[in-house]
Amino acid sequence: MRWMVIGLLMAGGLGVSAAPPAGPTNEQKAVTAQAAMGNLATALEAFKTDNGRYPRTNEGLRSLLEKANTLPKWKGPYVNNRLALMDPWKRAYVYKSPGTANPKGYDLSANGPDGKPASGDDVVYAAAAK
Repeated sequence: MRWMVIGLLMAGGLGVSAAPPAGPTNEQKAVTAQAAMGNLATALEAFKTDNGRYPRTNEGLRSLLEKANTLPKWKGPYVNNRLALMDPWKRAYVYKSPGTANPKGYDLSANGPDGKPASGDDVVYAAAAK
């Protein structure tokens, strides 16, 4: 009986002391965002190959997933699901075409952990279209 009580106390103590696993850091999420934007860039190039242009800003990245009536040559979807259009902070990527930094292509970024544009924590796609 004494060993049973000790065993129960030890098992209970182990269960209480175990901390839940920590989630990814914002730095890790920024790395994930860069990789995901690389995948979106590949999808944007496929879209351009089929349609002769990048999606317009008003069409947005959703045109990689859903066909607009103005795109008769659309052969998508170019991404697997709606989650591909969301950054690691669970917000939509910021897409603009033609871009400000890339007037012949597009600008692609994530607003980072604070969710605010043009703040110091934004993640800008490093290899934006030319």
